[in-house]
Amino acid sequence: MKISLIITTYNRVELLKNLLISLKGQDFTPDELIISDDGSSENIVAEIQDLIKDFKFNIKFVEQADLGFRLARCRNNAVRVAEGDYIIFVDQDLMFSTGFLREFVNSISEKNVIVGYPIRLNQEQSKKITFENLLSGDFSDIITESQKNKILFQYRKDKFNRFLQSLKIQKKGTKFRGGITGMFKKDYLEINGYDENFIGWGNEDDDFGRRLLAAGIRPINPFKDVYPLHHWHQEFHNNGERVNKDYYKKRKIEINKKNFSAKFGINNSLGNDKIEVIKLK
Repeated sequence: MKISLIITTYNRVELLKNLLISLKGQDFTPDELIISDDGSSENIVAEIQDLIKDFKFNIKFVEQADLGFRLARCRNNAVRVAEGDYIIFVDQDLMFSTGFLREFVNSISEKNVIVGYPIRLNQEQSKKITFENLLSGDFSDIITESQKNKILFQYRKDKFNRFLQSLKIQKKGTKFRGGITGMFKKDYLEINGYDENFIGWGNEDDDFGRRLLAAGIRPINPFKDVYPLHHWHQEFHNNGERVNKDYYKKRKIEINKKNFSAKFGINNSLGNDKIEVIKLK
């Protein structure tokens, strides 16, 4: 089975660099890396050249024009050129603890979508991160016991909710989280990927997770000892305003076991602007 690791980016190249260093330190590497960019003004390719030269797998850079926050289309762009049977999505502001990707891949199973829950670093913790932390995956000198315990708590909570869902006691099981997630490419294609009508920040993950569930693909969180870490950074998206909430509410009513395909998705993209693909390795 071939694994495609997809990183979505938009400017803030220093965060992407930290993630790439963190990837170097993992004991599992993907078959290919796809960096999918939402129209950055920063020269991402030039900035990462030195970091990627030692990677032993293929690397592609996919870019679309900056026409607003189009994360849904950005993710679809990557999957369109992905060669893997299984795809893992990672936001650029994440890093990995030791053995995280190995645990991720060992947890792959049919009809499940894997989701992670990150330790959210504060500003002071983010400033303390060193090259050695990133490469080793050891952040024990930075994170607190309370933060580590929250990972175990979330694991137990997600597992319990999934159990209740299996007994049909409640409809919701493990919550879908798009920042770090993995699924078979065939499952992604089955629901027509992300809905590209979601332009602007908010609700694209909620819609995607709801459609996966309607298609019989359920989230699972297998991480209790290893975890992603979320870099602190200033947010830039509308002060938390979810601009797609009305469209999401409309789609929420429409989605069911017979209607779970994206209106505009991977098979019928919204927008005619050119997508550029550069093979970096």
